[in-house]
Amino acid sequence: MRWPESLTHLVLVATSAGPVSARSASVTTDGELREYFRGLWPLFFVGENKHMELFERVGFSAVPYNAAFKRELPAYDLRERVRNLRLPMLLIVGSTDPYRAHMEWLAENTSSATLCVLDDVGHFPYIEAAPDFIRRVISFLHGHVQSAA
Repeated sequence: MRWPESLTHLVLVATSAGPVSARSASVTTDGELREYFRGLWPLFFVGENKHMELFERVGFSAVPYNAAFKRELPAYDLRERVRNLRLPMLLIVGSTDPYRAHMEWLAENTSSATLCVLDDVGHFPYIEAAPDFIRRVISFLHGHVQSAA
């Protein structure tokens, strides 16, 4: 949003232009935050594989989490600014992702967005449907590459 002239195309995954109403936990330590997300993590995936090996490698930090969920997200609203973007956009979201409605809004309210909803996929399509996700992103980027003349 700060430097739109530096973009040629944009890929957005399971996100929102706002406003975002996200449930937050009252946590003060990184360990408390990790345990909070341990309970939520399986809900991010549709399939039986909950990718717990990835969860165990994720770092958790209570200070930025609290800043994001208690201060930043409640005020987050880029909807009017997003409407003015004039570049090819690929919007990818899982069919069961709570952000699907946000991605549908983006597709309807931006001039050159292509919405890609991956069936039977949750919040992390790049994990749960990695081959399909990669294929679609590569196809999009190849379709919008400017030749260096």
